[in-house]
Amino acid sequence: MNEDARDNFEEDDFREAVERFKKMVTENSNRYFDVTEIEGIVDIFLEDGNIELANKAVETGLALHPSSISIKIRQAQTLMSEGKLEECLELLEVIENIESSEPELYLTKGGALNFLGDIEKAVEAFEKAISMPIDEPDETLYNIGISFGQAGETVLAIKYLEKAHQFNPKNEIVLYELGYYCDKNSQFEDSIHYYNQYLDIDPFNHSVWYNIGITYNRMGMFDEAIEAYDY
Repeated sequence: MNEDARDNFEEDDFREAVERFKKMVTENSNRYFDVTEIEGIVDIFLEDGNIELANKAVETGLALHPSSISIKIRQAQTLMSEGKLEECLELLEVIENIESSEPELYLTKGGALNFLGDIEKAVEAFEKAISMPIDEPDETLYNIGISFGQAGETVLAIKYLEKAHQFNPKNEIVLYELGYYCDKNSQFEDSIHYYNQYLDIDPFNHSVWYNIGITYNRMGMFDEAIEAYDY
């Protein structure tokens, strides 16, 4: 979604738009939604895993705003959520030929390619996305890192999570995942380092202390592991 447009909306505004949309569907009536509202409605339905309503919202949005690139990208995202990856990529190629300056296009493309196991092209798409101006780059880089982590590409997960950390050293979720994936990649000292940075922010997080204990245990540092478990 265009971030300037999103900034003019609060979460409650999008939820209100969602309720109006659901009422429209239930009543089988017609209502008007602007592009920003449609974007928010689709995003919320995708986040909630409601693909059927996401598709309906896309259909409604394209009927109202047939030339909207952002809604067409949402259409590609719903295809990806349905596992229709080839169709998703075909649509993105059409969009790219019309408008090639939307970072969300390349983030979606990278996600679809990653699901297909084409890691090299996924990296290429993600790199193109992050070369463009993006609000909250740490969140974008975090999402890229997690997508690679879920695909079993631990080295790439760490790479993009470290980039996210550089943008925002206080992002606790990024620190947690860095600790996790470094441990998974047998980078135990790095794992402890990132977990400790997390604890500098939130010293009473029991799951982080537990994970540190596991990492110390893997390192054979059993006294330190017991101490972490005690915490």
